[in-house]
Amino acid sequence: MLDTAINAVTTASEEGRVAVLQSVDNRTVRELNARVRADRVTIGDVARSGVILHDGLIAGVGDRIVTRRNDRRLTTADGFVRNGALWDVTAVLPDGSLRARPTSHDDAPTVRLPTEYVAEHVELGYATTIARTQGMTVDETHTIATPGMGREDLYVAMSRGRHANRTYVVVDGGDPECLPGQAPPSGREVLERILATSHAEPSATETWDAYHPGRAAPLVPPARPQQPWSVVPPQPAPHYWTGVPPSSADGPVLGR
Repeated sequence: MLDTAINAVTTASEEGRVAVLQSVDNRTVRELNARVRADRVTIGDVARSGVILHDGLIAGVGDRIVTRRNDRRLTTADGFVRNGALWDVTAVLPDGSLRARPTSHDDAPTVRLPTEYVAEHVELGYATTIARTQGMTVDETHTIATPGMGREDLYVAMSRGRHANRTYVVVDGGDPECLPGQAPPSGREVLERILATSHAEPSATETWDAYHPGRAAPLVPPARPQQPWSVVPPQPAPHYWTGVPPSSADGPVLGR
């Protein structure tokens, strides 16, 4: 499934479409990024040398990267460098910084990503976790679906692509540390289990009902006792000197 998804993304890239690989766990994402880069280095699309990124992989000229933190000091043609934005590396500078161009804008000017930002907030952008694609919009998505995913993950994965969203279902045995138990025998059963699984945090009321069925939830007092508003007696309206000298018939003069 990994190789099939990689081939699909490679084809999309060759035809000028922006596609992203997705998986629910960081280990698979790193493996996908490493495989895609190795393939692109082999065919000569990407320089072998480069700089080390936050994910421990290398990015060179021709690589696709993703920025992982908003930085308003790094200005672009349409604003600033944003979390989740995809870029193509155009130059590796001697100090370890990168020059990159937005993936979806071939005619846009390049942006220099400083050395510290590259080391701390840049990763290869061929594959990413599903959680990190929530702010992305691309032409196509290709998702590795595995037992243990929740339906919220699948919904996000299948709604990021403008033109196509495809899922590649893993049915063979996985890493027991990540996927305990035996994998289901068919792709359909994997998807059915994903749709039946929710990773959303339950509310306090839902948690009470789950552990105390049929019992009313206790009343929780406010964190701070409510103080009644103090009543302020009405005050006389102030008098101000109008600047006109008073006559003796006017009585005493009130100051400010």
